[in-house]
Amino acid sequence: MHEFRKKTAYWLNTGALVLLALSVLFLIRMWVRAYIEGSIPQGAWGQYEGNHGPWRERIFLMPWARHGLRWLWWQVLNLQLFAFVIGFISILFKPSKKAVIAACSAFVLGCLFFVTHYWLVD
Repeated sequence: MHEFRKKTAYWLNTGALVLLALSVLFLIRMWVRAYIEGSIPQGAWGQYEGNHGPWRERIFLMPWARHGLRWLWWQVLNLQLFAFVIGFISILFKPSKKAVIAACSAFVLGCLFFVTHYWLVD
């Protein structure tokens, strides 16, 4: 039984790290797409003079695009949330320093991402 818990914790921790890496790739994709579409806000960060953020209802300049910038924002946030949950479950199976680092990194990155990017899609 001890070996099962160890292997399960290892794979859960690996899954959490993969989800964190995917969230970084989606974040890069989101900003590249914003650059291509000309949707990067100008002026002071976090201040928008509209009722909602500039990415709330984005009209696509690329007709082949399926999802908007808001959808990409949610995917980054969801991946970081799932990474935290999986990392936490890994800690429950077998506590280890790597699992704590993965779960804490996902939590901190998720909070930081939410605080710095929420105004774009509000």
